[in-house]
Amino acid sequence: MGSLEDLEAVLKYHLAALAVTLTGDASLFEQYAHLGVTYNDYFRRIGNLEDLGAAIKYGLMAVNKTPEGHPELPGYYEALGISYSNRYRRTGNVPDDLAAALKYHSAAVNLTPKGNPRLPQWQEAVAISYTDQYRASGAEEDMKTALKYWLEAVEATLKEHPNLASRYHALDNSYGDMYINSGCIDYLEAALKFHLSNMWDIAISYTKNAHYFGKEHTIHACITALNILPSLLWLGTSVGLHHDALLRNDVSSFISMAVTAALEVSNMKLAVEFLEQGLSTTHQQTLQLRLEHTSLKAEFPVQAHERQKQISQIQKYPHFSDFLLPPKFPTLSGAAKNGPVIMLNYNNARSDAVMAIGSYPLDQDLINRFDKTVDNKSDVYRLPDIKDESFFWI
Repeated sequence: MGSLEDLEAVLKYHLAALAVTLTGDASLFEQYAHLGVTYNDYFRRIGNLEDLGAAIKYGLMAVNKTPEGHPELPGYYEALGISYSNRYRRTGNVPDDLAAALKYHSAAVNLTPKGNPRLPQWQEAVAISYTDQYRASGAEEDMKTALKYWLEAVEATLKEHPNLASRYHALDNSYGDMYINSGCIDYLEAALKFHLSNMWDIAISYTKNAHYFGKEHTIHACITALNILPSLLWLGTSVGLHHDALLRNDVSSFISMAVTAALEVSNMKLAVEFLEQGLSTTHQQTLQLRLEHTSLKAEFPVQAHERQKQISQIQKYPHFSDFLLPPKFPTLSGAAKNGPVIMLNYNNARSDAVMAIGSYPLDQDLINRFDKTVDNKSDVYRLPDIKDESFFWI
């Protein structure tokens, strides 16, 4: 943040520029807009309501003098809405200020085309104003409108944007408020959904940046993200929502990337666990097409949530940490006792096959034939650190 002296200098020269600008000058509205923003900044530093009043005065003059269709007009509306919002919060909930804030924030959104990078921020401002109005009036319709704008803001925000997490959090809180006031289980389910989506997005962002600190950090990030996955697909939600979560969060691509990361550090056990988690996730969806679990939420919503709480509690007990979760390597290794198990993994970067062979003796002729099928023997690794199974990575 700049010094107060710098801000005072900016205000001084903006006022000087306005003083020498003729009444009919085509750039007059720009001078008004600059002064409105500067007085608002001055209010934030000093807290003087007179400065906020000046910000509103010049903001109004700016929007009234700006030609229709001017590309800066939405930004002027937004700045004026911010000034009214600040005064609403500072002066003790004056309804007229809140109504004006809603009016100008909404005008900014309505004039901004989809795809504009400033749109999510302005949709967020509308959502906040409707939330303020809901808290003042208690009208459910205000919160529904706030939810609409929060959803639009989240959907329009880029995955890598630093404000995405806070917008998810605000949307989650809004759904929670609606559930508390209405008792409708659908709002609670939505709150859980966006809470978990927020956690998933943060974990994915962590994974994308972890490679800067080393491959082991990437592995830790992958484990963190995949620990969230079962909660995204819990039993009380419908198959349709499961498929939507899988597609929207690109789970299959992430699992493939996680397997590749494990192979790059020669962690065969973890690669097998990641592969199994991907397979079990897919098979779970297929199984639910034939079972009646998906009716649990519709028929007994409270019991569905209680079931999930009980499962989470069981997983905290000793020896039950994997209860109803994809099995860990010691359990998976038993699958190779009666014959080899081959698992495939591929993505845009590379393709791999992991073959687990039980610890029983192998016929030398079989080993010779296996060697002949590999064009480049340097691509085959026998890993002696695994006692119970021999692993080949092709």
